[in-house]
Amino acid sequence: MKKNKNKKSKNLLNKTLDVAQNLYINLIPTHRLFLAIFMISAASLSFEIIITRISSVIFTFNYAFILVSLAILGLGCGGIFAFYKLRAQETRILNNIYNILALYASLFALSVAFFIILVTSLSFFIYSIPFFVISFIPFFFAGFLLAIIFRAMPQESFKIYAFDLLGASTGVIFVILALNKFGGVDIVLFISILGLIASFLFLKWDNIKRSLKISVTVVVVALFSIVLIATNISFGFLGEIPTRNDPLKDLSTALNNYNSEIIDSRWSTFGRVDLVKFLDDDRSMSLFIDGAAGTAMFKFDGNIENTYNNMGFLKGHLTGAFPFLFLKENEKNNMLIIGPGGGREVLLGLVNKVGNIKAVEVNKDFVEIVKDYKEYNGGIYTDFKNVDVIVKEGRDFIRNTEDKFDIIMLTIPVTKSSRSIEGYALTENYLLTVESIKDYFNHLTEEGRMIVVLHNSAETMRFITTSLVALEKLGLDKTAVMERVYTVGEEMMPLVILKKNPFTIEESNKIHDSMHSLGLNTAQTYIPHIEQQVQNIQHEDGTTMTHYMFNNSLVDLSKGKINTKDLVKSVYFNISPVTDDRPFFFDNQPGIPNNLISLLLFALLVNLCVILPPIKFWRAQKNFTKLMSLFLFLGAGFMMIEISFFQKLTFYLGSPTISLAVILTSLLAGMGIGSFASRKIYNGQNIKKLVLSGFLIFIIATGLFFAIPFIMNSFSQINTFNKALITSLLLIPLGFILGIPFPTGINLAKKMGLENSVPWLYGINGTMSVLGSVFALTISTTLGFTASLILGTLCYLAIALIFKFGKQTN
Repeated sequence: MKKNKNKKSKNLLNKTLDVAQNLYINLIPTHRLFLAIFMISAASLSFEIIITRISSVIFTFNYAFILVSLAILGLGCGGIFAFYKLRAQETRILNNIYNILALYASLFALSVAFFIILVTSLSFFIYSIPFFVISFIPFFFAGFLLAIIFRAMPQESFKIYAFDLLGASTGVIFVILALNKFGGVDIVLFISILGLIASFLFLKWDNIKRSLKISVTVVVVALFSIVLIATNISFGFLGEIPTRNDPLKDLSTALNNYNSEIIDSRWSTFGRVDLVKFLDDDRSMSLFIDGAAGTAMFKFDGNIENTYNNMGFLKGHLTGAFPFLFLKENEKNNMLIIGPGGGREVLLGLVNKVGNIKAVEVNKDFVEIVKDYKEYNGGIYTDFKNVDVIVKEGRDFIRNTEDKFDIIMLTIPVTKSSRSIEGYALTENYLLTVESIKDYFNHLTEEGRMIVVLHNSAETMRFITTSLVALEKLGLDKTAVMERVYTVGEEMMPLVILKKNPFTIEESNKIHDSMHSLGLNTAQTYIPHIEQQVQNIQHEDGTTMTHYMFNNSLVDLSKGKINTKDLVKSVYFNISPVTDDRPFFFDNQPGIPNNLISLLLFALLVNLCVILPPIKFWRAQKNFTKLMSLFLFLGAGFMMIEISFFQKLTFYLGSPTISLAVILTSLLAGMGIGSFASRKIYNGQNIKKLVLSGFLIFIIATGLFFAIPFIMNSFSQINTFNKALITSLLLIPLGFILGIPFPTGINLAKKMGLENSVPWLYGINGTMSVLGSVFALTISTTLGFTASLILGTLCYLAIALIFKFGKQTN
């Protein structure tokens, strides 16, 4: 009886497996491989973006760019690993390829799930090296998968590459939309599920019962991730992304050094915003973006007079409040605040009886939290008719408004986190460039002034040199500019004022007297019309030290004794003027930044280790050097073009998040379409395709880069959505052409009988992309984004020239 029961159970299992197999095969017949590629690519790019957001919450320093490079490196190393594994086990792998792909897709999904478990549960993994290692692993598996697929089906390279790119562009959209609804933890778990879906799609069994081991592995991993997601959504047992215990991390300092707690957290593409309540002192709360750049939200009952009498620091002891001591009624009719954060500067304007206040804040969550807590802050963003809060990037606002202001105020307009969702920002800041200062100056009333609070004296000097160049372009010489500038304050958070018209001697005397009475003098202090005071201090050892009341270089500049170049050379740090093409205001290290030098050397070393050893396998092959050069130039050239366009679009679209979404979705989607369609272009004539596409990319990318400023300026008054639409229409044709060379190269390798080299070629394309991205930023910080773009397009020109001359196998 028992034997019969077991036989029936076995028959039932066999029938069930047969039905499952038929359903699976018929559900998505021949296209499930391409859909699986789509899923893996979407998951990979989503994971790349989300780890940059997570790292920004955890760490003090901006590691986003390193993580992007690690992601690309992981894909490349996966390809190199596939090459060596195929050399050892090619027959076994290719005969069992779908099960191998399903297994590695499961490993990708599992490594993504374990990433978030380790980061949220074990403090060891919120140190940089362990974090980098566990971030690298999923991309390694994804790179292995894609390299194996290209090797197994080089004749389908155009379709494979198309679905790869379309999946990647969809991944960008997914993570941007998801970040506004879910936290970083749940998104990572959802990405794991995408990998699992791919693993099921990859499975293609002749007999499902023979592949039971792999199917069980895939199912177990799937159940593990699904249970993990469901449990976390229901109970939140994984908690939130932790902030590393570091005295330089503002949120960590607030939580560890004060009796405080986080009472509100919100995720978005801009970062994670935390609201911290101080339990022993309820006079203020602090808002943090990615655990840094704290901004105060003050307790306020809505009574301006009461606040004026009881909050003395808002009248004169806060650096930014100093200039208000001297303002007449007709000099404070209206005020523009760029980056109000928690509303301190808005409250400062209200207390000092400014007529109308416009506050432009790029971070929507800051604004929403201040509005939601209006009972605490007196409704400074909601209940005052003379206060208008606008969610927009400050530079974008000033370029598109016709209003003029008595006061334009910026207080440390930068966050310590990565502004770019992909990490390409490198703390660039379009708010403090030659072009931006011209914009601000042109939007001041005749009695107007800029009030700028910065981190330190080095930034003060850089703001002055940048202002000198800006106003010289508007027709003022350096001595006239120095009559419109003064700087005071302590070493931390000094103040610079730039006035539309020169300060009078009476105004300068008042400023000078108040500066001394409040103790607001620094090594960079300068006030026009006030004579330099020099004091020789005699030390006990007989030495004499000369003490200057004002910065002597600034005094000499005001008297015409030196010029701007002399001023830049007078200090050991970099205070050279900053432009929109090279907007790294906060990078004051002369030359190439140390972190970029280290990354550049590392990328060069990795590429040498990857490229040189296998060359001996094909050095006898005719034209192989040209084929290798193709993938080297493709990897470096594309990254330099992409990064340069990203920076250009960030400025015109007014948001790094929107810029990233537009450029990646447009270029990747265009490349996917171009890859798919290029099968019909010069059908079978790969050399002609490479030559034509190389020349076209060089011409179109260069022309478009220089045309964008004129095109976007023509549409400066339209809304952001329409700007994004116009930008997409400009970029998609470029993407179409960019999508041709890579799959053409894979197809060419097959025609040359070099299918075995495909995983290696895929790998060096990835490792060269790392070198290209590092090199792009190295060139950008020294020569500017335009130079980086030109070098990127020259890579494609080189491809065209290499394949134009000489005979090759087609």
